Amino acid sequence: MPVISGTCSWAKVHQPHYDQYNEDGVFSIDVTVDAKTQKKRVLDRNTMSEEMFYSILGKQMTDEEKQTRADFIIPTRSMVFARGKVKEIISNFVGS
Repeated sequence: MPVISGTCSWAKVHQPHYDQYNEDGVFSIDVTVDAKTQKKRVLDRNTMSEEMFYSILGKQMTDEEKQTRADFIIPTRSMVFARGKVKEIISNFVGS
């Protein structure tokens, strides 16, 4: 079973028995959503200001760059869709 490490927007998954992605069996996943939804989700938590949100966002790699580097992309427009993508990724390793 893959081991996932990372944040909600970028994760590296270590799968020692599956080396299609690179020699270490490590691949990258970008968990993404459109910018408007991302901002709404973050600000709805009431843990930071809009100014802080944009400050942090400005220090991060762009979503486009993350997607370019990712082996898999999980759009989170809905939990149902995201779960389906996760199952699809897992099926690459354990079958359907």
